[in-house]
Amino acid sequence: VIGIMSCIGLWVPRAIMFINMMAATYFGFCFYLLLLVIVEMYGGKEAMLEQLDSVTIAVSTGPCCCCCPCLPRMRMTRKKFRIFVLGSFQVACLRPVIYFLGIVLWTNGLYDPDNLSSTSIYLWLDLFLGVSTILGLWPTNILFREAKQHMTDQNLKAKFALFQAILILSSLQNSIIGTLARAGHISCSPPYSAKTRGQLMNNQLLIIEMFFVGMLTRTSYRKQDDQPGYRACDTVESQGKEKRECQQSVLTN
Repeated sequence: VIGIMSCIGLWVPRAIMFINMMAATYFGFCFYLLLLVIVEMYGGKEAMLEQLDSVTIAVSTGPCCCCCPCLPRMRMTRKKFRIFVLGSFQVACLRPVIYFLGIVLWTNGLYDPDNLSSTSIYLWLDLFLGVSTILGLWPTNILFREAKQHMTDQNLKAKFALFQAILILSSLQNSIIGTLARAGHISCSPPYSAKTRGQLMNNQLLIIEMFFVGMLTRTSYRKQDDQPGYRACDTVESQGKEKRECQQSVLTN
């Protein structure tokens, strides 16, 4: 999705604000979906709570508390798990709202990414977005660090590493190129200004990067089994087989 939005950004440079909102909305939901993926790897919510009930979980992890190793470990409960889910879900809700608010203010001339003063609306919205992203990544990182110790066969490290790579490429890379354009290190080339050229360069890089990330993601999520299909399907098939055998025995008798 991010690669497709980057292609549209190359064709319609003036629509970059709308394109960033669509990409941010999609990636915001990825925070919540990654948390659900980790939960499903345990076998569901009930199985995860049952397995984590007898262990303590370290909360001194990034990006919030990586510098606080003295924080006490905690036990996972239903209430705390609900807080974890809300922490990831708020990113999916707030990111599109913040970008939509930025578009509304941008049409009125009040949202200027080049203005980084203390009174800049762009600066405060960007800081609020950064805090929301950090708070959404923290509970996912806590569950990931605990899950990777029990699920070495699920390739969880590669999945989380690719998620972090997308986060860096879609957020940090754009900020770095924008800073270089404002500092004058990216020259203008009519009919494009330095800022527009920086946005075009970022979109071109994202198309190439998302292609390789997509290939690696497909490899990490795809798993070959001796018995194809999900366990739930196997259970349904076994129940159906038992039912057919029972009917055949009744007819035979």
